[in-house]
Amino acid sequence: SLVLKTFEGTAKLAQAHPNQTLGQLREDVTSGKGTTFAGLEALRKGRAPQILLKGLEAAFKRAAQLSKAFKTK
Repeated sequence: SLVLKTFEGTAKLAQAHPNQTLGQLREDVTSGKGTTFAGLEALRKGRAPQILLKGLEAAFKRAAQLSKAFKTK
């Protein structure tokens, strides 16, 4: 699928350029006003970064709770 191929390409690009951040790589491949730019702008305006961060924080907190519960057994 397109989504899987996109993630695969991103991972390969990141591995090929370990000294660059993902942000730098994105800037390198994103043409101004192109399709990637339009998609990223829509995600940013829709507050996707904040929503993803909240999801990651919740998962991290739950992982800490589970880890603590397993340590006490």
